[in-house]
Amino acid sequence: MSGEHGIPLLSSTSLNWVHFENMFTSHLSSIGESRLLDFNHVLPTKEVVIKTLNPNWVDEDVAPTSSVAGSTDPPPPRILVPKYHIASHLETDPIVKTFSPGLDKLRGETLVPYNLLNQQLIIMLARLIDKSLHHLLKCPPGSDPFATARGVYRAVQKHFQPQQWADRDTLRQKWHAITTCVSPESTYNELLKVNDECNSVGVGHSAEEVATKFAHLLQTHHSTAYIGLFTDLAKAGDQSTIQMLWHSAQITSNALSKNAVLHMTPQIRQQAQVPRPAPRQSYPSPQQHPQSHITSPSSCGWCGGPHPYAECYSRDCTNVQKYPNPTWPGGIAPPHVLAKYSQNRPQNMNINRVRHSL
Repeated sequence: MSGEHGIPLLSSTSLNWVHFENMFTSHLSSIGESRLLDFNHVLPTKEVVIKTLNPNWVDEDVAPTSSVAGSTDPPPPRILVPKYHIASHLETDPIVKTFSPGLDKLRGETLVPYNLLNQQLIIMLARLIDKSLHHLLKCPPGSDPFATARGVYRAVQKHFQPQQWADRDTLRQKWHAITTCVSPESTYNELLKVNDECNSVGVGHSAEEVATKFAHLLQTHHSTAYIGLFTDLAKAGDQSTIQMLWHSAQITSNALSKNAVLHMTPQIRQQAQVPRPAPRQSYPSPQQHPQSHITSPSSCGWCGGPHPYAECYSRDCTNVQKYPNPTWPGGIAPPHVLAKYSQNRPQNMNINRVRHSL
């Protein structure tokens, strides 16, 4: 539950201390009052002048004159004595400048007592934590009046830190316990959820680490079908994310599911007993096979490739699933093949021209 300024409320058993701490300190920083929790902050000093009456000073009206009556002798010289003794010393200036006297929002510059800002911060903490924790808001006797907010905040922090470290260890173990991928979708959601929980206690993983773990877990789902994801990881480097890998993983997972259904039909079982043809190419390559695509009786009449007409991927894109290439890992078409043959392709009209020229 969120309190004021987006800062979450705390109960005695809350597990979101790190989030509370981040939001609380961010709010103080936004209004320019981070100094209230800074144990290294020192208030400015000012020179204080104290004047005390000099006991040796004598008023001129009562100053003594010549002791002989009618004497014309000048009075004895007087030693000038200052009326006051002046002493100065430095002391902490309790009045400070602030742009948020209420610690709620920015206003104009105002002069306020610094101990008042401390009291307002303690009152804010009282509104954000449960009443069962209000005993932590008491300032110990003799504490620095200009540092009461720091002391109270430290007491609240100490209450939650043991639980915080326990949560960190638990979530670390939870992250490392994810070792098997039952389905790419459930693994994808679980990794994001657990990493969010780890981030809440300060032990989260980078986007690259999450993506790498996802790619490795997919190998437990199928040992060879997802190998291409490591190429994507290498290309992206430290910019890789799990969201970037999800599209390819989803396509491969769907292809695995479709292939499993096709292999359950009697037609596919019979085809599995027939020797697989040699590795096929979608289009002829005269540079590598100068005669095979023209004279071979098995040349496709649709695209010219070295495969039967009935198995042509270009003529019927569903043949990708019906007649998988034996060189594909696990008999699963790679994502780039599925993208290429997502729809039927037009006939290669150059085949008949080459045959007529011969």
